[in-house]
Amino acid sequence: MLVVYILLFSLSNNFQFYLQVFLKKRPWQNTIKIKHWIKPRVIELVYTSYDMINLAKDFGYTCPPFKWDESRRFMIRCEIDAAYFHLYSIDRDDVCYIMETFPIVKRKDIAKYGKYYTKETILSIYDDMAECIKTGNTYQTCLDPHP
Repeated sequence: MLVVYILLFSLSNNFQFYLQVFLKKRPWQNTIKIKHWIKPRVIELVYTSYDMINLAKDFGYTCPPFKWDESRRFMIRCEIDAAYFHLYSIDRDDVCYIMETFPIVKRKDIAKYGKYYTKETILSIYDDMAECIKTGNTYQTCLDPHP
């Protein structure tokens, strides 16, 4: 959701800025570039059938497609959203505001969970990453196995 918006906005309005963001290191673990952190997550999201095998091969992935696991996919998307908020230096109050601009997601979350679960999850991951940035510690994904 947010990733698609940012990608489209970046590509149409300021491609150079997007490239600078994409090529910099992760502030929550300043050891490798963001593209190496995002790549396995994106592959896991898109390579869920053999129809996508050529794309997977283009990314250097030669194993069978990933099993569709809705809760895992949700967490991967939330991690990517939180990461992009940090990469674009969006502060927490603005993250809260931006998340409120997705009324359909909010309505469906409240109907299913009784709360705006997507927003809470993204903010929780955002906060974990912010703490890692502040302390210099490495962000630990809750995904098992790691992407």
